Amino acid sequence: PEPRRALATITVQSIRAAQAHRDGDALVMRAAAVEADELLQGIGAAEAPGWSAHRGFIHALRGVAELWAGRPEEACRLLAHAVESYPPGSFNVYGEVYYRGVLALAQAGVGRLSLARASAEAALETARRHGRSRSYESQWAWLAQSVSLLYAGALQGAAEARRHCLEAAGSRLNPFVATTL
Repeated sequence: PEPRRALATITVQSIRAAQAHRDGDALVMRAAAVEADELLQGIGAAEAPGWSAHRGFIHALRGVAELWAGRPEEACRLLAHAVESYPPGSFNVYGEVYYRGVLALAQAGVGRLSLARASAEAALETARRHGRSRSYESQWAWLAQSVSLLYAGALQGAAEARRHCLEAAGSRLNPFVATTL
């Protein structure tokens, strides 16, 4: 499509993916994020300076969708690219904690337990520095800690991380997190 139509579609599909995330609909989230990502690949910085500077958001959104659609390997690739390949400051604290926590969960899902714990701890350290270790976005890192410790046979540590996950989520437990717990 023409550039202006493509930009409008990217925006609409990003909103649609975000809403599907809130609704717990992994398949709609993935379809919308994939379409936005594919359209964004065909648009240059001159045509869309705002989206060009924030491509990491679409990669991260698609990475979350891939994880919850059962594709943890693809999720790892996209989330690692979004979190580690973009310059510092491209995510605010919420986004950095959230996406690094989801990356840790994807890493645990493909059996990279040490890496998952390190990623989760990095997310939690960022959250602690900003007084947000018991905030909504940190539930993902706590969940990743719990899953990776459980797989490693550290039952007490897994149970403690699970408790922290529930505390962090409070009344806003994400449907995907609830399913994993």
